[in-house]
This record gives sequence, structure tokens and C-alpha cells, in this order.
Amino acid sequence: MKALRLYGKKDIRLEELPVPQICEGGLLVRVEVAALGDADLHLWKNGSAGVDESHPLTPGQEFAGTVEQVGRQTTGYEKGMRVVVAPATRSNGSDEGSLRGDGQLFGTTIDGGFAEYVAVPPQAVCQGNVTVLPDGVPYAAAVLAWPLACAYNGLLKCGAAPGDYAFVAGMGPVGLLYALLLKNAGATVIVCDRSFDRLVDAQRFVEGSVVFGGDDLPGFVQKQTNGHGLDIAVIAGGSSPMQADILPLMAHGGRMVYAAGHAKEQQPTQLDMDILCNRELMLTGVSGAPVALFHKALELIERSIVPVTRLITGEYHISEAALAFEEAEKDLKSIITF
Repeated sequence: MKALRLYGKKDIRLEELPVPQICEGGLLVRVEVAALGDADLHLWKNGSAGVDESHPLTPGQEFAGTVEQVGRQTTGYEKGMRVVVAPATRSNGSDEGSLRGDGQLFGTTIDGGFAEYVAVPPQAVCQGNVTVLPDGVPYAAAVLAWPLACAYNGLLKCGAAPGDYAFVAGMGPVGLLYALLLKNAGATVIVCDRSFDRLVDAQRFVEGSVVFGGDDLPGFVQKQTNGHGLDIAVIAGGSSPMQADILPLMAHGGRMVYAAGHAKEQQPTQLDMDILCNRELMLTGVSGAPVALFHKALELIERSIVPVTRLITGEYHISEAALAFEEAEKDLKSIITF
């Protein structure tokens, strides 16, 4: 089978590998579509501990396909079923939103979806990570359920309500999904990105969003919120200084969601703890989503509440998939086909 293998920083190669063997309680999925996500790009740009010439990794957290083989002890699945796989499993079988212990993550700790076939371990099958697709959901939409689930997780944490003033920094796919969900919840949404093209994407994807592209963010927020300040701020991109700059713009009782990590050289981030305390702000991070929210995201896609396929601007066959990484800055969201 063809597979895209990461050997180190910006060293990714298309190779021929044997089709993986599955455990008795596992599944073999023939991948139809995979999507290039932020985690994949991070691995490609920075490398990963333990990934080297002797220990390559197949990236790909977001993938969907057809059940090719069912383990002897696997129940509930048949060959030919259309499925999508949530990438994160939990060590203790709980339905929580972050990895811990010996939890596994496709494309990071185990081989992921940038290959013609993926072996799904029993742990993922038992925890409900493999979901049968409704007939009306195409593979290209299904693979975006994971970033949507992550954004939905953050939405629930920040408790968005009609009339809230919300700010989203970083108009990549996840930031755009946050902005759309906040808009659908009734918030006034201000969006920000250093890229003019990404701001154009925001206006196209989130109708009615307020675009900030200037130099005076405090003055802009003061005017747009009528002096109230921000009830919600989502950091889905941007620099560490921006994180600190947004804190004084928060209203009393505001909620901040950090949905984007930063390189080690940008850490630590300094925050004014007096503002945090006196304004009774809530800060939280989001790095994934529980399986239950993955299923909810699929429901939102099936019901056409979130038009995720509008995010897709690049499509590459597996034979040219390495190019997708090179073109990632140009493409909003890329998919890989087989």
C-alpha cells in the first residue's frame, strides 16, 4: 500500500508498505479521504520526539473510509461499511476531552490516515471511535468532524449566549469553526488574523462577522462592544504577546479559550494576574474532544448546520500528498484522496 511517512522535520516521503495486520478486536479501514490538520503540519514543521530515520510515522488524524476487514472478536461492524474515525482514545476508557496515560492518537502516537489502509486497534473500536456514516454524509465532510468537535468542545467550555461579544484570533479552519459556532449561538463575533486572505475567508464563511485588521485592537474592541469589553476570547492562532494583549480587553466574568499551542521559544506567556483575579475571568484550554462530541459534530454536519466542506480549498491525490504540506500556507483546508 502507499503511505506518507514522516522521518523528521520537513522530511516526508511516499513509500510502499505492507497492508497492516489487525488484532482480533480491531478493524482494517481502507482510507477514502484524509484531511491535513494543524497537528500534521506541526509535526512536519517541527518534527517529533521519537520520530527519526529508524522510527518513521504515518501522520493523519482526520480520515474516513470503508471497513475492509473485521477482527474475529469485533462486533457491530461489517466489511463495506462507510466509517469515520475519531483520532483520540482514552487510557481508562472514559469519555473525556484530553489524552492521558496510555491513550493513543492516530497520526501522532500510532500510524494515522495518510495511507491506503489503517489498522484500528481494539481500544478505539471499544470506545466508539469508529462511527458508521449516514448515507448523506460524504467522506470529504466526515473528515472534518474532528476539528468541528474540538471547536464545539471549546464552545461548551466558554458558555456562549445570545448578546455576548466574542473575539476569535486565528482564521485557520478551527478558528473559522469557532467563529461560526459562536455566531450561531447569538454572539457578535470579531475575527482577527495577520493574513488578509484569511480575513476574506472569514467574511465568506461567517456572514456578519466583524473583521479587525488594523493596529489599534483596544480601540476597536472598545468601539464594537460599546465599552463593554469581550465576554469571550478564543485564541486559535497568533503569537504569545497577543494572548497577553487580549486579557485587558475582557469584560468582567469573561471566558478565554486557548485552542492553539505555541512553539517553545514563545513560552512562557506572561499574563496580568490582577486582571484575571479582579475581573473574575475564566481561562481554559482545548486540545481535543470526547467521542460524544465527535458524534455531535457528525450530527451537525449531517443536518447541514455547519457547512464544513466550504473550508476545503485544496485536494491532492496520495501520490502528490507531500505537496499538500508545501502548499499548506496557501490552502485553507486540504484533503487527500486515494
